[in-house]
Amino acid sequence: MADTVRLTGMDRKPVTDGTYLEDYAGADVVGKVRIGKKALYYRDGLKKYCVPFVYIDRAFTRVNECSAQTCCSSNSYTYYRLILVHGDREFANIIFGEDGRPVDEAERLLKDRRPEIKIGFQKPEK
Repeated sequence: MADTVRLTGMDRKPVTDGTYLEDYAGADVVGKVRIGKKALYYRDGLKKYCVPFVYIDRAFTRVNECSAQTCCSSNSYTYYRLILVHGDREFANIIFGEDGRPVDEAERLLKDRRPEIKIGFQKPEK
């Protein structure tokens, strides 16, 4: 499997380091992401991205609400996103769906694998 996977790095270039390909193959699948020992992996469009843990400064959950109107009523749907931050820039916005538990599990695994990653929203400084 690791031979057929093409990973893209944060610099938008192909990942050629074989240790990341092995890490991808053995990673834990949590919702829409894979979390290995060295990196987080996610799909965006047709590409699979490899985000080394050292690149992630902070991760948090964003909850969005969407209203939908049907013929006889309106419904609200809540869905959860995992946001990854490097410096002051949000670089990944991964939609998980209507269940927030996989996002919580992904954040827990990130914290376990690299304790330096801050978890939770931080209010921007003015």
